[in-house]
Amino acid sequence: MRLDWLEDIVAVLESGSITDAARRRNVSQPAFSRRLRAAEDALGTQLIDREKKPARLRAGVEALAPRLRTTAAEIRQLRVDLRLAATDDAGSIVITAQHSLATTRAAAIVERIDGLSAIRGVRLRSANRDDCIRMIMVGEADIAIVHRMPTEQIWHRPSEVEVAGLAAERLIPVATRDEVVRLKTGVLRLVAFPGEVFLGQVFAERIAPRLPEALKLVPRAETALAPAAHSLAREGSGVAWLPETIVRTDLAAGHLIDLSGELPSTLLELVGVRTIRKRGNALDQAWARVISLEERAEGAAALGGDGGGLGRGAG
Repeated sequence: MRLDWLEDIVAVLESGSITDAARRRNVSQPAFSRRLRAAEDALGTQLIDREKKPARLRAGVEALAPRLRTTAAEIRQLRVDLRLAATDDAGSIVITAQHSLATTRAAAIVERIDGLSAIRGVRLRSANRDDCIRMIMVGEADIAIVHRMPTEQIWHRPSEVEVAGLAAERLIPVATRDEVVRLKTGVLRLVAFPGEVFLGQVFAERIAPRLPEALKLVPRAETALAPAAHSLAREGSGVAWLPETIVRTDLAAGHLIDLSGELPSTLLELVGVRTIRKRGNALDQAWARVISLEERAEGAAALGGDGGGLGRGAG
């Protein structure tokens, strides 16, 4: 029985519905449903009563609630303890960062933390946003460097994590000059992110509702990786919404055009995240260095708004 399946079942137990459980687990509802079906297939039994509305755990599974919660907690802690026991380097730090931040932000943070006397080594791991958070919660990483939407709750139990705002940047639409010409004809060819990844969720919630109604949206490519979307946009595959720091060099060189004057953009907050339960001299020093590295580029008030676009909902 995989720990993530066990935690998915506990989330359904505690929330009472698959939709709410998916939100608590920081994944999309379709992706969460696929995970539940994978657990059922592996166990050879049906855990969810899908005849009921909303779908919920079968009565027999709900009766096991105390054991499920206890087992999930024990396995989670065991994984942390095994990781700590197996390392010869008590002063080593693992930082996980979103793919889009691994080179533009996190690499510099790692380099500067590496000079602290209490730290005997720093490793950087790149992952999607949800996996970054999962890694710190199960003890596979010490600090996560990720984006979030303004006012977004990064974890369903806020008391379990410490979150520090580092900076703000815009998520902007970019494309080649040829694509800008095509856009003037009313056709928006899109380099999209899947709905279950963070940037896909940002697009669905903050960008899509504000696109001009007259535009014809034509999906051209889809990728879960921001660096891949950057390459596709530069190669002329369509318009991609990307964090401004990723495309800054291409914008300055004229390889890509910032279309936020014609299409909606939105603000993202760069944050550092760690768990409340994990402490230590090396980690505390690393955390202090992380949260002091970045200038807070925008005030808290600025993080509340969106920019660009004259379409639906762009007051």
